[in-house]
Amino acid sequence: MITANTVLILGAGASKPYGFPTGRELLDIICREMGEETGASVIMLQKTGRVGLDHIGRFREHLFKSSKQSVDAFVERQPDFLEIGKLAIAQALLPLERHVKLIDICRRTDSWYQFLYNKMDYGFDEFGENTLSILTFNYDRSLEEYLFTALKYSYNRDDKATKKVLRRIPIVHLYGQLSIHPAMSDDPSVIREYGANPSSFVKAAEGIKIISELDPDDDEFKRARELLSKADRVCFLGFGYDERNVKRLKVAAEGNRKVFGTTYKLGDGQILDAKKLLVGGKHKNLTLGSSKHDCYQFLTNVSVL
Repeated sequence: MITANTVLILGAGASKPYGFPTGRELLDIICREMGEETGASVIMLQKTGRVGLDHIGRFREHLFKSSKQSVDAFVERQPDFLEIGKLAIAQALLPLERHVKLIDICRRTDSWYQFLYNKMDYGFDEFGENTLSILTFNYDRSLEEYLFTALKYSYNRDDKATKKVLRRIPIVHLYGQLSIHPAMSDDPSVIREYGANPSSFVKAAEGIKIISELDPDDDEFKRARELLSKADRVCFLGFGYDERNVKRLKVAAEGNRKVFGTTYKLGDGQILDAKKLLVGGKHKNLTLGSSKHDCYQFLTNVSVL
């Protein structure tokens, strides 16, 4: 069981082992899928009645030539493309929501989801007593799906009982999500079942938020800062250490709080910048992993949980 008050902060790299793309990969997917006027993606976007063929073509051209690292970063500076950007993101991500694939990946490979679940699993009723909170910058709900499924089938409990226990673990999507996972809400207007249903991409897009739309005191960030204020340990997983995101959360290794983080495939200069951003040069309470270690390798080599 996790007894130290711990907050995990997830970036795109945390979802990548489960079939979801990084920001750059998502941009490439969207540009590729919009490359043909008669392609399925373009036809589906037109059928929404919200965007025309010319607008779709301009969006793809501007996105492709923008040199941005993510669709989010591009759309933030192009308000005319805000709606189509969200629709394109949802359309590209929904086919990746595959329950069977998610569970299969966790069974076949070294999975940090599985590692986390087994650290938390000290009994069904005790599961919610773990002092863990999760803040994620990702739109996907794969972690909710995995934890719900693992908990339900570990103890042969029904959906209602499993949801009640799981909801005791805060999971905050800072930039929205592809609709709220049914395990986390009973409101039919905001939830969507987990699964690759292409026809639901419009509803999924409505749950996405872009940085330019957010107020500095957005409810999700308020809640995140409240959870962080109580944390003894903060751990970044699959994170790129974007300066704006770190500063909005107001994370620092201060007092007795310890901060941990992965640096998978980051260069020496990027790691140095991350250190300065997180602790201002004071490294006593900061532990960053090897650039060769992914989330699972980091968690199994560094005593975080």
